[in-house]
Amino acid sequence: MYLAEDAVLARPVAIKFIARLDAAARQRFLFEARAVARIHHPNVVAIYRVGMHDGRPYLVTELVRGEALANAAKPMAWQAALDIGIGLARGLAAAHRHNVVHCDLKPANVVIDADRKSGV
Repeated sequence: MYLAEDAVLARPVAIKFIARLDAAARQRFLFEARAVARIHHPNVVAIYRVGMHDGRPYLVTELVRGEALANAAKPMAWQAALDIGIGLARGLAAAHRHNVVHCDLKPANVVIDADRKSGV
């Protein structure tokens, strides 16, 4: 994951490069990215752009400043854990309403922002 600047809209973004994919996997990647891009929810990271660079696909997404749930201080107060769980459930429900299933949900892929809101 890389921090970048959207020069046209003057906003910070995140860029994630994906491992090289064969043609079939690239098509699945594009299909999944299009599906996720249709989701507009505060607990789901927005996708701004998808592309290829030197044969590697990449995603340009909203930059969420925060920490991965995997790095959060533990033990955690039950109220904070509940808030995080509710945020995750809401984000996943929004994805499921668009027939998107998150296949890699784990603490390292959950970001807790400054307001203690969680997102996938």
